[in-house]
Amino acid sequence: MIKHEFNGEKINKSEIYALIACHNYEKTKKSIERIQKAINKNNILEVLIDLYSSENSKSKLDNYLKPMNTYYKDLLPKVRAYGTKSLPGYDNGSSNLSNIPLKKLENLKTVSRKTTEITSLSYTPDDYNVFETSYQPQKSTKVILFTSCSKEKPYSSSRTVKTLEKLISELNLSNKVEIIIISGMYGPVPLSHDEKEPVRKYDYKLHESNKNRMKLLTNRTIEFIKKYEEEPYYFVAYLTSKPYRKILKEIKEQFNDLDILPQDPNTRTIKEFHKKSNLSQLEDWLENKLEG
Repeated sequence: MIKHEFNGEKINKSEIYALIACHNYEKTKKSIERIQKAINKNNILEVLIDLYSSENSKSKLDNYLKPMNTYYKDLLPKVRAYGTKSLPGYDNGSSNLSNIPLKKLENLKTVSRKTTEITSLSYTPDDYNVFETSYQPQKSTKVILFTSCSKEKPYSSSRTVKTLEKLISELNLSNKVEIIIISGMYGPVPLSHDEKEPVRKYDYKLHESNKNRMKLLTNRTIEFIKKYEEEPYYFVAYLTSKPYRKILKEIKEQFNDLDILPQDPNTRTIKEFHKKSNLSQLEDWLENKLEG
């Protein structure tokens, strides 16, 4: 077995790789923890710039930015190009940027053509709860249609919602079908609430690994169905995203009258959402339930 000298000792190459991996893990873990704390304290900009200054690496900075929202993705390239001292309000000799009003940074912001809102990581599930609003389905409603949330905000601007609205409109059922978005942040959100600020501006992607969030969404959706199950509504979910289907399947164990479409999609991707044969399942379902 080949051994290499490492720190004055002869050890196996695999042990060296293991030590390097442990070192990289600890370093990354500390950076993530620092970013998480910064988000909670609302000084993420300061921390990102400090990380950039210490690492001095474009590729590493880009990795830090991957989970960040649109605002910072657009802002930090300008920091790379012009340096921190070019930022309005930057105090020479100090890296403290937490007190800079965001409005002073507006001239450094560029928004993607596909982005209609500047989103934020600072929102929590406490910022919106449908049960704390005055929401009631329209009197003409016959169907509660659940679907998963979208990256685009407001939801009504997303391709998924537009696809559903088009199908419903072509069936002349717009006044009978109420679309409820299952938000990865808040659980049930009526489409009519998609202009509310916490709904319009949050930035979050749901993962199955986040057990607490999965449980919260499940519980809120169950509570929503319970609230209206005595009404003469049909409940159906049309979605293809894996974590959201998992939530709805768990709920179906308690509410057998909840139908989940499409049945057995080939993949759990957005492509399946727009597949004509899958949309036909929803069309047939609506026609069957609301015929006459």
